[in-house]
Amino acid sequence: MAFNFPASANVGDIYSSGSFSFQFDGVAWNYVNTTAVLAFNQANAAYTKANSAAQITFGTVVANGTNIIATSNNDTLTIIANANVSIVGNSSTKNVTFDLTDTTVVAATYGNTNIVPVFTVDSKGRLTSVTNTAINTTIASAAFDKANQQANLSFTTIVANGTSLVADSNADTLTIRTTGNVAITADAAGDNMTFDLTTTGVTAATYGSSTIVPVFVVDSRGRLTSVTNTTIDTTIATSAFTRANVANTTANTTFSAAVFKTGNTMTGNLVMSAANIAFATATNSGIYWSGTAFVHSPAANTLIFGTSSAEDLRIDSGGNLNVAIGLYVTGTVSDAKANVLSQTLTDAATISWDAALGRIATVTLGGARSLSNASNVRVGTYILRVQQNTTSGNSTLTFGRQYKFTANVAPTLTASANAIDIFSFVSDGTNMYGAMIPDVRS
Repeated sequence: MAFNFPASANVGDIYSSGSFSFQFDGVAWNYVNTTAVLAFNQANAAYTKANSAAQITFGTVVANGTNIIATSNNDTLTIIANANVSIVGNSSTKNVTFDLTDTTVVAATYGNTNIVPVFTVDSKGRLTSVTNTAINTTIASAAFDKANQQANLSFTTIVANGTSLVADSNADTLTIRTTGNVAITADAAGDNMTFDLTTTGVTAATYGSSTIVPVFVVDSRGRLTSVTNTTIDTTIATSAFTRANVANTTANTTFSAAVFKTGNTMTGNLVMSAANIAFATATNSGIYWSGTAFVHSPAANTLIFGTSSAEDLRIDSGGNLNVAIGLYVTGTVSDAKANVLSQTLTDAATISWDAALGRIATVTLGGARSLSNASNVRVGTYILRVQQNTTSGNSTLTFGRQYKFTANVAPTLTASANAIDIFSFVSDGTNMYGAMIPDVRS
């Protein structure tokens, strides 16, 4: 079988004819195994394809292994990874350079002994902005002044051991400034502490006696800054004694016949000139006579006159006059002064009537009510005006046992709205005997 080999060939070239294959070694064509040649060709094709993919000059490379080798300093590599990826040079002389995207940070030197760099960092740890800010010296100056005050000690050395301060020389002077209470104690039973206070202008001596008063000056720290002995001025005591003695002599002569007090009884007349009798309290004060007559103030701005230990006349805080039995007037009295004291009762489930505040009483009912027995009732006449409410009427009124009516049956109120019934009572000082005039509106 004849083979037509190429006239020219390169080392490694393959020539095939039928099932035979030859490879040129630079001198002659040598027979090679077909299976091996096929495997070589496939491997060579895979290599070529892999080598082409490894040229990182195109868009994106997906790493399925752990290593990617860039072959050129100009290659651009974008890695999309589903896990952590390490990028390293393939030898000590092959470095990998990352060129980060520019930020707004200006390339410069920031900060010095007088300037603080203020910077902003993004979530990837990159500086996105940097500025130089001058140090606020007022804070440092204040801190220095405070530290200097604390450190301004006039002694040589002081060692702070926890809460203790140890002075190393008897000549040391210690100034302590505190914001709270400080306990100063020696560190052993035999080590005593002596506080040598600053000398003031006080002379060491004994001051004061039964005839001498010590006069002293104290500074803001409670120290005596000066002390002097001053003789007591007896002229003041003598003058006070003389004035008291004169007053006593005058009292024993001028007023000796006026009032003498023996126990709780006074004999003689009490003569007062342009003066008042004043009581310590405005209530429960008064003047009483042996015949049980009295002038009494049971409450503020209220005055009672009475005889035989009973109230006869009352002037209340509103200026109203209430006479217990009868008012007898000698002479002419104007109509304005002859008004009879009256009052308005407070509507409630149980209505109270203090007769001392007015013998004429008015009440407007808001529903079913009960009138309790009147208090401070005296012998005389009383009038009660009862009015129904302005809407529905039909209010009822139950009377206490003090009130007496014909056949012991209380009258029935007029039921219509705004109806006015008048009750007239005559009292014996205990019971109220009465009758009703129905609805006086018509």
